[in-house]
Amino acid sequence: MAKRMKHSDSSPGFTPLGDQGPDYGLGFEHSTPSKRLGGFKLKSKKTPLSPQDSQGTQEKVGASPGTSGATRLRMRQTEGGGQVELNNVLSEGVLGPLLKTQAFWPFFKPIRVGGKLGIVDYLLKVKIPVCLNDMKVRCNAIGYESVESFEDDIGRIRANAYAYNNPSNIGTFGDPALLPLADQFQAAALELILANKPSLDAAERLATG
Repeated sequence: MAKRMKHSDSSPGFTPLGDQGPDYGLGFEHSTPSKRLGGFKLKSKKTPLSPQDSQGTQEKVGASPGTSGATRLRMRQTEGGGQVELNNVLSEGVLGPLLKTQAFWPFFKPIRVGGKLGIVDYLLKVKIPVCLNDMKVRCNAIGYESVESFEDDIGRIRANAYAYNNPSNIGTFGDPALLPLADQFQAAALELILANKPSLDAAERLATG
């Protein structure tokens, strides 16, 4: 039986966040420990952002709180707002819930690769490191041009977990118990993308003209 991971400062290579409780937006809850890491299970889907809700970051594109939906849409059209809106929905509708789900703490921050507690062989196995905070920074910089490019980074997080923790070629500090968590993480991310599909599709159409 895989041992449940403990995220403490003594865990090499990770920068854990403080405990925040069992359920954070994605509907993960602590259940009776099982053979799957930590006994986490997905109990419900997050309510998708509606097109109206996804306009809640209107300040970023210069709209005042009293601006009508039609006016905000015109502002986005004239300010390259399709890509802005795409990144806003990805940030708020997908990354936000993932970052509030404490079960996924190993994927929040970059792996430390230097110093006494660093994972010195990590970059020998993982060529393109990426974490959720990196993705958040990219969204803030309006760096995603499509949902596909965002999904590529989600898949890369899972692939990196497999590259370092796979028992057939495990790293010095590798833990095979991370593999089912990486699968859960990717599945949850794809569910959130699907839940926000109407807003994401509209933003992509606007971005591509």
